[in-house]
Amino acid sequence: MKRIAALVAKELNELRRSPSIFLPAAVTGAAAILYPFVIVIIVPYFAGERLADSSDFRLATEVFRSQPEHVPGPLSSAGAATGVPRHGGSLQQLPAVPWPVDG
Repeated sequence: MKRIAALVAKELNELRRSPSIFLPAAVTGAAAILYPFVIVIIVPYFAGERLADSSDFRLATEVFRSQPEHVPGPLSSAGAATGVPRHGGSLQQLPAVPWPVDG
């Protein structure tokens, strides 16, 4: 137990001398937490279009709803576009669906 305490004390002493060692971890953690909020709230706000009113959002909803084997029950448009299908207790990705091509 004394060895562990000595190692912890040594690490804390090094961190006290160089607190900037936490900077990369703090930046990475902050980015991981903030990116979803930026994408869901800030980008649509500055684009002037609500995420729920997006044509891409409607298309994703239609594609997801057109595959009844992946929908566990009736979902709202928000639930259909953001829902993750479950099969046998394990998470699985949606199958590849060809997007309509204009032209």
